[in-house]
Amino acid sequence: MKHLMILISLILPCLLFSVAIKDIQFTMDAGFDGTYPSSYLNQQVSVEGVVIAKDFLGKFFVISEPQGGPWSAISVMSNSARVEIGNKVQVDGKVLELHGMTCIRPSEVKVLSTEENLPLAYPVTLYELNKSEAYESVLVKIVNVNISKSRRNDFQYSVSSNTDTAYLSDGFGYFNKLKNKDFNNTLISVTGIVSFSNNRFSLNPRDLNDLVYQVTGTKSNSWGKIKSLYR
Repeated sequence: MKHLMILISLILPCLLFSVAIKDIQFTMDAGFDGTYPSSYLNQQVSVEGVVIAKDFLGKFFVISEPQGGPWSAISVMSNSARVEIGNKVQVDGKVLELHGMTCIRPSEVKVLSTEENLPLAYPVTLYELNKSEAYESVLVKIVNVNISKSRRNDFQYSVSSNTDTAYLSDGFGYFNKLKNKDFNNTLISVTGIVSFSNNRFSLNPRDLNDLVYQVTGTKSNSWGKIKSLYR
């Protein structure tokens, strides 16, 4: 019996479980450090999803279930896989926790189809963004907030409402294009991928058009198109 148990313990990590993204991400167990590790931690899984972002944090692409929403997305640790946004892919690999963020280190990535519809950004409050594990790696949107320079060294910018403050991270490398931007403005919405680092969640806009300003007159709302804001 002892030898059988040893054999089972050696075989289990090598088995490949076909699961949904939500199965990997969903957990109510905070773990010893409060980072809510996946119940599939260190297991081999096979999962399908639509690519919603690439070149994320320098080493990930992100896949999502088609409907989006809580627990629907996960980051895949690969900057060499030949995938494009809108591809439906099958990812085989090992579930890991990287600095408290659940991800997959792939052994194989297969493109199953192209030009799939992307999930809509899921609306969340600043409080939900700050507190909920359910939105890790998910494409979300927050509305009616103010953007300003952050007073923290680990996050460049913050967004706030009357009661809450959350932080923006530069997971897609766009902040260096902002230069001498005036950061005391009201945003109609901010869209991006949620990441976890420095013991808190933050939002990563995918490009400059993910920040939509509240403006008057005939100017476009898009940050990327308002040239007068780059003075």
